[in-house]
Amino acid sequence: MCGIAGYLQFQHRPIDNARVVEAMVDAIAHRGPDGRGCALRGPMALGHARLAIQDPTAAGAQPMGDAGQGLWLVCNGEIYNSPALRRELEALGRRFVSRSDNEVILHAYAQWGRACLPRLTGMFAFALWDETRQRLWLARDRMGMKPLFLYQGDGVLAFGSEIKALLAHPEVPRALDQTSLGHFLGLNYVIAPRTLFADIRQLPPGHEMSVAADGRVATRAYWDLAFASRPRLRPAQWRARWQETLAEVMADHQLADKPVGLLLSGGLDSSAVAWWMAQTRADPIQSYHFRPMQSGFDESRHARLVARDLGLALREVQLAQPLTTLLPRLAHHAEEPTADGSMVGVYALAQRAKRDVDVVLCGDGADELLAGYPTYVAARLLPLYARLPHSARRRLAKWAAQPGPPAAGKLPWREKLARFAYAAAMPPERAHAHWRIICNRELRQTLLAADAREARRVSVGDAYAACFAQCDDAHPLNRQLYVDQRLYLANDMLVKLDRMSMAHGLEARVPFVDHRLAELAAHTPPALKLSPALQGKTILRQVMRGRLPKPILTRPKEGFGMPLGTWLREDLREMTGDLLAPSRLRAMAVWDEQAVTALLNAHLRGEIDAAYPLWSLLFFALWHQQWMTA
Repeated sequence: MCGIAGYLQFQHRPIDNARVVEAMVDAIAHRGPDGRGCALRGPMALGHARLAIQDPTAAGAQPMGDAGQGLWLVCNGEIYNSPALRRELEALGRRFVSRSDNEVILHAYAQWGRACLPRLTGMFAFALWDETRQRLWLARDRMGMKPLFLYQGDGVLAFGSEIKALLAHPEVPRALDQTSLGHFLGLNYVIAPRTLFADIRQLPPGHEMSVAADGRVATRAYWDLAFASRPRLRPAQWRARWQETLAEVMADHQLADKPVGLLLSGGLDSSAVAWWMAQTRADPIQSYHFRPMQSGFDESRHARLVARDLGLALREVQLAQPLTTLLPRLAHHAEEPTADGSMVGVYALAQRAKRDVDVVLCGDGADELLAGYPTYVAARLLPLYARLPHSARRRLAKWAAQPGPPAAGKLPWREKLARFAYAAAMPPERAHAHWRIICNRELRQTLLAADAREARRVSVGDAYAACFAQCDDAHPLNRQLYVDQRLYLANDMLVKLDRMSMAHGLEARVPFVDHRLAELAAHTPPALKLSPALQGKTILRQVMRGRLPKPILTRPKEGFGMPLGTWLREDLREMTGDLLAPSRLRAMAVWDEQAVTALLNAHLRGEIDAAYPLWSLLFFALWHQQWMTA
């Protein structure tokens, strides 16, 4: 599905309901969807822009109503277990008029009420209006694959799957949330439930909200990841359980009435998805791989190896337009924004894939479930590092902290070592937060203007500590994985994938983020996630042994990086200089003009590599230009 929008009025307003909800839908219908529709039911206005994946006929159009029950639904997403739920509901006497998975939600609610929510497996954000009870029900999937934004003002609650829909409502203001700015500068993303807009919030993943027509609002979590119960199984039994669950999840994620393709990086995760897809497909799978021109970022030989081994139809994708043209479009679709450089590659992949397919699967999420990042290895090495003589640690930290030449490829070893050594004196969970920070506290304090008091007070470490406190397990690795799933995965990785794919009307599905695999990973012993030999994703490697080429199974994590430093010095030099000019910085009223200018000039002269903080500043400037000054 493309997107949803709507609002509930708590009191009479002199507003043209039809015009407003149509404007909200038009704001998110920029991708040429299969259809759009609106419904007005008393105080409730619902709108939908459709990308038809299941039952593309008119019977599956939204808003979807059940006149006999007085129920109206708009949903963005897919319910993967809809066939099984449909059979169960039909056995209970329910009669369906479409093959749409969304009609399953209507009948499930009519049969079980809000207790139907834990029965739904999929990625979704939906709004259901119960006319009899005069109640609006909003819900978001467990892991946060689909977004749902909210504005609650005087006498109105507006919602939408994109912020653009809310901004089309005449009562929604535009003001900067400085706390979110502090998080964004530190992490490259905003932590839900906040957004960069002070008056717009998100319904967090795994949450539902009930809104009465008189304005009473109740929000609760219906799911959270739990590690506490770990069955005692032998390694072979764990492998069998993973194989069984992977087969089930991968099959469910291919449920569609439209062509399904694959985003293939050449890493273990997307290659594993490719193998499972190939088991159920007779035709060659259309796969898409992004290939940057710069050395140090090219993983195409691994993608080709997998494609040859599995018989995939591989298309290598490169940028089809100048970065100066592309980046404003990314900022428009990202909305919040998320300054993750790999958005560039995902956008290009989605643009190319949409020419052939309407759905793609990808391998995102396995690193956060099964300890695939180097930071988990670093945490294991901290006690060993602490045994070194203090003088040796001091000399090593001093050497690593010296400015080095700009890196031609990804983050250089010197920078990684400096970050490791700096965090070595911290408590382990503070160290984990530090390794996730893009722009450290000292630099943030330098770049932010003195008047940006709220942003300057933000502590990224405190945000991580609050998330660590919600984890029900004592094992250090499980606690790190929980936090990375709730913060980095939900607020960066999934946001990037959803926004950049939906920008082209392409539905991206993430099998590893299915809650069945997330729960299985939580219950899997830590040693089967990060082995004693410090190899991550151990259980996945074991399951895929003999199924994927050995170089794919043994290659280290590389990440989907982009040559940001080079781009800023070359392709984007003029645009960056213009957007971060002193007059522009002064107009944004949150930056120290001299500090930003000094950082930019030092990077352009090649004295330092400040690619990550400058990329954040550039994206904030693009966001501010589009959403705060337009």
